[in-house]
Amino acid sequence: MSDICGSQAAARSMQQLAREFSACRDMLVALGNENRQLIFVALLEYPGGVRVGDLAKLARLSHPATSHHLKVLQDAGLVDHYQQGTKNFYHASARLDRWAQLARVSTHAEQFVRLVQELDARAEAGKHACSESGSGPSPATDSRAEANPSPAAGPSTATRSAAKSPTSATFAATGSSSAGSSSTAGLSTAGPSPAAGSSPSPHSAISRKEPA
Repeated sequence: MSDICGSQAAARSMQQLAREFSACRDMLVALGNENRQLIFVALLEYPGGVRVGDLAKLARLSHPATSHHLKVLQDAGLVDHYQQGTKNFYHASARLDRWAQLARVSTHAEQFVRLVQELDARAEAGKHACSESGSGPSPATDSRAEANPSPAAGPSTATRSAAKSPTSATFAATGSSSAGSSSTAGLSTAGPSPAAGSSPSPHSAISRKEPA
């Protein structure tokens, strides 16, 4: 909404600036010539007024050319003159309405440029904020994911350790097999031995008797 309002304000400012430029176009055209600019600056430096011949020398122009440029400046309301006897003295105009028009154009042109710069800065800040929001998950999300891993995230710690150390798994399997073999051998060979001096069992005698 603020962007729309800003664009509308910029459009209104441009329209107002166009009207004001049109109102003082004749002054801008009059000052658009380099020779007339030199004459106008010379008139500002001599507020008491300057004669045509002196202006021609200051601007390094001919007398007729200087008179022509003075007429253009007078028609635009930027230069005026007064008479002393048969002599004409030219000076910068004291018409407040003409200077006010130039002042308004300058002021509104500055306001328009500031408004455009502000709108550009807002647009750039909006683009920067959008790029940051879409860059990836936040650090808090990453920390929660590390603290609570998903069951489907991967094999258990024991499986990973076994997979990383096949030698350890082999030793564990060998140790288990050896322990089982030793216990079995102990059971098969162990048995109560006959006490010293005891008579042999009848079954033993029968089994050792020679056939007739």
